[in-house]
Amino acid sequence: MRRLWGVAIAIGVVVLLAIAGWDLLLRSPTGTATEGACPALAQGPLSVENTTADLGGVFQAGSIQAFGSNQTSILLGGLSAFDQSAVPFVSEPAAAELAGTPGSSAAINLTSLLAPYFSGGGIFPPVWNGSAWLIAGQTRVAGELEGSAVFLQGSRVTDLTSLLSPFFRGQGIFIAGWDGTGWLIGGNETSEASLVYLENGAVTNLSGLIPHNRAGDWVQVIGWNGAAWLVGGFGVFGTWSAGRYTDLYPTSAFTSGGVYALGWNGSAWLASGEPAVLEVLDGSSLTTGPGLSNWTTGWVSSIVPLAGGWLLAGASSTSDGKYNPRVELSGGEAGRGVLDVSACLPGAFSGGWVQFASGADPLPPGSVLLVGEGRTNPVTGSSHGAAATIGLPLDHP
Repeated sequence: MRRLWGVAIAIGVVVLLAIAGWDLLLRSPTGTATEGACPALAQGPLSVENTTADLGGVFQAGSIQAFGSNQTSILLGGLSAFDQSAVPFVSEPAAAELAGTPGSSAAINLTSLLAPYFSGGGIFPPVWNGSAWLIAGQTRVAGELEGSAVFLQGSRVTDLTSLLSPFFRGQGIFIAGWDGTGWLIGGNETSEASLVYLENGAVTNLSGLIPHNRAGDWVQVIGWNGAAWLVGGFGVFGTWSAGRYTDLYPTSAFTSGGVYALGWNGSAWLASGEPAVLEVLDGSSLTTGPGLSNWTTGWVSSIVPLAGGWLLAGASSTSDGKYNPRVELSGGEAGRGVLDVSACLPGAFSGGWVQFASGADPLPPGSVLLVGEGRTNPVTGSSHGAAATIGLPLDHP
């Protein structure tokens, strides 16, 4: 979900999937599907497999909040327990590693290794830089939340909390990214958006560059395209390059909500969030993209760019405060249509949402992993982690 206890939770670092040969020509231009009977694309059937059991119950009473890949394994972060009806709310961290693709091997439970650094909080963006994971989130100190982070190399953990927590007191670190030299890290500091750059053990505070940094704002998503950063969140949307921040928020479609999902398709950025609309940033030009299929409530929390289109994931909301997971495939061009495949998601997501989607290695070509949570009781917030793998009818590149 894009919010828990009134503050955003990280959706993870942007991971891109470009699959040659799929033009997303849909057999039906619009429509829905049912679980176990997913619709067919022009190239063949679409399949969805419930992979929640592959996680060995690590997130059984909590939620999966973020996904990271180092090309050979997948690292998932989130919560092992969460109860928002308690005052203060109750949460504990959880993490697991899949050494290969879902279903190929049992998950390695990393919770006991990492929990001491995130006690009373959660684990959000696992980011790989080629030699180590940066794992960040929040911990509870004297009853208050603050940012926490570690480097993980094999089983060796290096604590970064004392270095970063002064910039993320109040809620925590929600997102991070790597540009080949250093880390851009975002979250919330005393109810305002916080953004820092970490390089060789030195932290540069960039929060003052964000205009309109009001109480309640936060940074939730970060993307790097090889030349510049794009930063989004509640009240936050802008580019950062060569020390200059360019504010996009006032002219965007997200002034009543925030940017919670980014994707780079090789030539332009795709951005979405709440409201659930799609905007395209091509150079310095920001335009509203094609409409989504009756996605009038809720939010988009993840974008996976595809050759000729994209996969969008998140949730729709109902008037009584409940949620429904939502996934759409779009061709992105007039006449190609949008296909809503939400109904064929496994029941593990029922009453919840898709928090993050990725098609990065080691997932096989044509596969996208969806993670998030289902809710058995939307009133008390009782939840459980959920995962599914979508198989798209594509040839291996």
